[in-house]
Amino acid sequence: MNKVLKKYQDRLNDVNRRNRSIRLSRIIKKKVFDLSDLKKIDENIPLKVINAIIHNNRKVNLLNTNVENKDEETVLRSILYLKRDIDFILNEKGYFECYLGYPFIQGNFQDGSFFRCPIMLYPVKIENNRQTKKLELCPLEDSQPIINKTFFLAFNKYNQGTRSVNLEELEEFQNLDRNEIFPKIIDFFKTLNVNIINDNFSDDKIDSLKPLKQNEMPDDLIGIIELLSLAVIGQFNQLNSSLNKDYENILANGG
Repeated sequence: MNKVLKKYQDRLNDVNRRNRSIRLSRIIKKKVFDLSDLKKIDENIPLKVINAIIHNNRKVNLLNTNVENKDEETVLRSILYLKRDIDFILNEKGYFECYLGYPFIQGNFQDGSFFRCPIMLYPVKIENNRQTKKLELCPLEDSQPIINKTFFLAFNKYNQGTRSVNLEELEEFQNLDRNEIFPKIIDFFKTLNVNIINDNFSDDKIDSLKPLKQNEMPDDLIGIIELLSLAVIGQFNQLNSSLNKDYENILANGG
């Protein structure tokens, strides 16, 4: 019974190529925030965020809310804009959706369509600490990193049977130690008969996400997965409705 429920739950996933969990072509205000923008305040903040959230599962200060210059004001406004939309969706639709997505991958499916998305999603919340006058990014309590399952549903659909992933195998990533996840992902991709390129990836930098128009998207990456040093905070929907919450409750109670 649980397998049947899980199958229907997977069908709720939105695998439209425009889904941000499959193709993030640009930074969309109120939906995502490029972590590299924090370099405008301090060059070291993006990597501090990665170290705190991903490796140590602890909160980290993003910036002071009593801004002192235009750059700080712009960054603060962007993050608060995102936070308001996340809170609005929670109040209106009853589900919370905010992740730190890192690292990113890009390539082309077998049908030629382009993907660029985070491979791992770390549940987080943005907190405005009025006492300390700091904006903080905090790991979501009682939550674990999740692999971007929506991408793999698209991987199965748009690769037209040439490559496919057993979705049940993805569950093991959620039980790994945080520092084991990345090498395990590399090993997993190797089993899919794709060429892994990491020339543009380094764990000691965070790059800016380059906006891409439709005619600028690469079309020569079929059979290739390129790793990117991108990190984005935002809404990467894994299911297209709050029905997921009901499915999780049913599964938790044994179907």
